Amino acid sequence: MYLGWPYYAWSAGYDTYYRAARAVEIYTTASAQVLKETVEEEQITYILFEEGMKFEEKECREDVIADTYPLVYQSDDGRIRIYGTKRIRKKISTQTIIKLLLAVVLSWPICIFTER
Repeated sequence: MYLGWPYYAWSAGYDTYYRAARAVEIYTTASAQVLKETVEEEQITYILFEEGMKFEEKECREDVIADTYPLVYQSDDGRIRIYGTKRIRKKISTQTIIKLLLAVVLSWPICIFTER
């Protein structure tokens, strides 16, 4: 997970302030080009979006994310959506969905997930 509860990333030696700033770019940019560049630079695999979410007191732009990347998962109630940033040949695996949803439950309601 790229960004979640800051203690975990910080304790692993990651610069959590840098990651939070990049997450702000991903979630709030009005530019598909900025979104693509940031996602590629940070090697983001999935972007999780929760209905009505804000990040750092800023309105999140799901419209830009949705116009740029395919929706690969939506919860039954439609509240949680996951967008895949890589060329996806098949639906997101159940194991990956469980990891992402656990990340939401155990951390912030804002998660960006990478698979390395």
